[in-house]
Amino acid sequence: MAPKKLPPGVKAAHRKEYSLRYTKEHSEERKISIREFRYGAGSHEHFLKQLERQGNRCAICEREVVQGRSTHLDHDHATGQWRGALCISCNNRVGILENALWIEKVTRYLDAWKVS
Repeated sequence: MAPKKLPPGVKAAHRKEYSLRYTKEHSEERKISIREFRYGAGSHEHFLKQLERQGNRCAICEREVVQGRSTHLDHDHATGQWRGALCISCNNRVGILENALWIEKVTRYLDAWKVS
Protein backbone atom coordinates (compact mmCIF):
# COMPACT_ATOMS: atom_id res chain seq x y z
CA MET A 1 0.00 0.00 0.00
CA ALA A 2 1.16 3.48 -0.76
CA PRO A 3 2.00 5.74 2.13
CA LYS A 4 -0.79 8.11 3.15
CA LYS A 5 1.44 11.16 3.15
CA LEU A 6 3.76 11.98 0.28
CA PRO A 7 7.41 12.35 1.19
CA PRO A 8 8.93 15.84 0.94
CA GLY A 9 9.58 16.85 -2.64
CA VAL A 10 6.88 14.66 -4.24
CA LYS A 11 4.20 16.86 -5.75
CA ALA A 12 0.55 15.87 -5.70
CA ALA A 13 0.59 15.64 -9.50
CA HIS A 14 3.04 12.74 -9.21
CA ARG A 15 1.05 10.89 -6.55
CA LYS A 16 -0.18 8.10 -8.85
CA GLU A 17 3.25 7.45 -10.35
CA TYR A 18 4.85 7.47 -6.89
CA SER A 19 2.14 5.22 -5.50
CA LEU A 20 2.57 2.65 -8.30
CA ARG A 21 6.35 2.65 -7.90
CA TYR A 22 6.09 2.35 -4.11
CA THR A 23 3.65 -0.57 -4.40
CA LYS A 24 5.91 -2.36 -6.87
CA GLU A 25 9.02 -1.82 -4.75
CA HIS A 26 7.27 -3.02 -1.58
CA SER A 27 5.09 -5.78 -3.03
CA GLU A 28 6.62 -8.58 -0.93
CA GLU A 29 6.24 -6.57 2.28
CA ARG A 30 2.65 -5.86 1.29
CA LYS A 31 1.85 -9.56 0.75
CA ILE A 32 3.32 -10.42 4.14
CA SER A 33 1.37 -7.70 5.94
CA ILE A 34 -1.87 -8.70 4.20
CA ARG A 35 -1.38 -12.37 5.16
CA GLU A 36 -0.60 -11.41 8.77
CA PHE A 37 -3.66 -9.12 8.87
CA ARG A 38 -6.02 -11.73 7.41
CA TYR A 39 -4.80 -14.84 9.23
CA GLY A 40 -3.06 -13.50 12.33
CA ALA A 41 0.43 -13.02 13.67
CA GLY A 42 2.80 -15.81 12.70
CA SER A 43 0.77 -16.90 9.69
CA HIS A 44 3.42 -15.86 7.17
CA GLU A 45 6.11 -17.82 9.01
CA HIS A 46 3.77 -20.84 9.16
CA PHE A 47 3.14 -20.48 5.43
CA LEU A 48 6.88 -20.44 4.66
CA LYS A 49 7.51 -23.49 6.88
CA GLN A 50 4.66 -25.36 5.20
CA LEU A 51 6.04 -24.54 1.75
CA GLU A 52 9.45 -25.84 2.84
CA ARG A 53 7.97 -29.03 4.39
CA GLN A 54 5.98 -29.62 1.22
CA GLY A 55 9.06 -29.21 -0.97
CA ASN A 56 7.59 -26.08 -2.59
CA ARG A 57 4.67 -28.14 -3.85
CA CYS A 58 0.93 -27.82 -3.38
CA ALA A 59 -0.18 -30.02 -0.45
CA ILE A 60 -2.93 -31.55 -2.61
CA CYS A 61 -1.98 -31.78 -6.29
CA GLU A 62 1.78 -31.66 -5.61
CA ARG A 63 2.43 -29.22 -8.45
CA GLU A 64 5.42 -27.00 -7.87
CA VAL A 65 4.41 -23.65 -6.45
CA VAL A 66 6.33 -20.42 -6.14
CA GLN A 67 5.82 -18.27 -3.08
CA GLY A 68 3.81 -15.18 -3.90
CA ARG A 69 2.51 -16.51 -7.22
CA SER A 70 -1.03 -17.68 -6.59
CA THR A 71 0.04 -19.70 -3.56
CA HIS A 72 -2.33 -19.63 -0.63
CA LEU A 73 -2.29 -20.46 3.04
CA ASP A 74 -5.22 -22.81 3.43
CA HIS A 75 -7.22 -22.35 6.59
CA ASP A 76 -10.43 -23.55 8.20
CA HIS A 77 -12.99 -20.78 7.80
CA ALA A 78 -14.89 -21.88 10.90
CA THR A 79 -11.95 -22.06 13.31
CA GLY A 80 -9.26 -20.00 11.58
CA GLN A 81 -6.82 -22.92 11.99
CA TRP A 82 -3.99 -22.73 9.46
CA ARG A 83 -3.34 -25.75 7.28
CA GLY A 84 -0.99 -26.19 4.33
CA ALA A 85 0.15 -24.16 1.35
CA LEU A 86 -2.00 -24.71 -1.74
CA CYS A 87 -1.99 -23.63 -5.36
CA ILE A 88 -4.89 -21.38 -6.34
CA SER A 89 -6.79 -24.21 -8.07
CA CYS A 90 -6.71 -26.53 -5.06
CA ASN A 91 -7.46 -23.67 -2.66
CA ASN A 92 -10.58 -22.78 -4.67
CA ARG A 93 -11.70 -26.41 -4.79
CA VAL A 94 -11.23 -26.87 -1.05
CA GLY A 95 -13.37 -23.77 -0.51
CA ILE A 96 -16.09 -25.30 -2.65
CA LEU A 97 -15.94 -28.66 -0.87
CA GLU A 98 -16.24 -26.97 2.50
CA ASN A 99 -19.57 -25.48 1.42
CA ALA A 100 -21.92 -28.43 1.99
CA LEU A 101 -25.09 -26.55 1.02
CA TRP A 102 -23.62 -25.58 -2.34
CA ILE A 103 -22.50 -29.18 -3.00
CA GLU A 104 -26.02 -30.36 -2.22
CA LYS A 105 -27.49 -27.90 -4.72
CA VAL A 106 -24.99 -28.87 -7.42
CA THR A 107 -25.75 -32.56 -6.87
CA ARG A 108 -29.50 -31.94 -7.23
CA TYR A 109 -28.89 -29.89 -10.37
CA LEU A 110 -26.71 -32.59 -11.96
CA ASP A 111 -29.17 -35.34 -10.96
CA ALA A 112 -32.00 -33.43 -12.65
CA TRP A 113 -30.08 -33.57 -15.96
CA LYS A 114 -29.12 -37.25 -15.84
CA VAL A 115 -30.27 -39.24 -18.81
CA SER A 116 -31.82 -42.58 -17.89
